[in-house]
Amino acid sequence: MNFEETPRLPVAVLDGYVWILRQNGLSFKDMFDLDDCGAGIVEKAFDDFRSDIVYPNIHAFNFLFEIMGGSISCAKKGQAFEVTKAPLDEIGDIEKYDVDQLCEQLEQKKEYAVSIGLIESLKKHFGDEKLVCATCVAPLTLAGMMMGVQNFMMQLYDDAGAGI
Repeated sequence: MNFEETPRLPVAVLDGYVWILRQNGLSFKDMFDLDDCGAGIVEKAFDDFRSDIVYPNIHAFNFLFEIMGGSISCAKKGQAFEVTKAPLDEIGDIEKYDVDQLCEQLEQKKEYAVSIGLIESLKKHFGDEKLVCATCVAPLTLAGMMMGVQNFMMQLYDDAGAGI
């Protein structure tokens, strides 16, 4: 991890949370409701994966959609978050939001707070043996989640200045 030679090629499992949920018969809501936000379950899974990178964020960023007026479902066991109502109708709607305000509201959500605790717990458990880092959603995926994929793609197609 400190740019030292390793005995094998480093391995990373990208995310893995839906697999973790499915293996343990849990939903994301169940994980958020656990005292440790599922730290023990996540630690075991990434030990089993033998992954050199651990992703601790359990998709807490999805709660941003609720803050922006959309809705999400995270209660289905063994399944990913689902955006059930996109928070934006048009691409330009994003300009109505203040990023600092959104961040402040996100930081007030219980789920966000416990996910920060999960990061700390995983770092303590793995120390310097594994890289504990966050993931992010790629721009087109995020835009599709923010507006609904079909709506977003149609607006790109209709926007002559979009270069598509």
